[in-house]
Amino acid sequence: MSLLNDLTRALDRLDDWELGIRQGCEAAADAIAEMLTAYAKANHPWASRTGATEASTVAIVELRGEVLTLVLEAGTDYAQFLELARGGRWAWLWEAVSANEEAIRGLLERFLVEKMR
Repeated sequence: MSLLNDLTRALDRLDDWELGIRQGCEAAADAIAEMLTAYAKANHPWASRTGATEASTVAIVELRGEVLTLVLEAGTDYAQFLELARGGRWAWLWEAVSANEEAIRGLLERFLVEKMR
């Protein structure tokens, strides 16, 4: 009976650990989304005429089953043109990610390393 209790406690601890990792991933993704959105809105290589692209720039975090995604997007009709035209001359979404690579790593470490202990 003691072995069964030990195994049950071990499984409970694994469940708690898994929940902590999931919560850490979600918290990290939320923090990264906020950082990328702010960066993309403030740092773009084109002159804004209406502010519509900045206003529609958002990062969306979604958890479906075991898959956590973070999408940085803009909702104007011409956002795709700005990001991809002329060899990326006016790109700002991917630039937000690449310019913040170290900060993204730091946030992942901050939110996950403590959960993995």
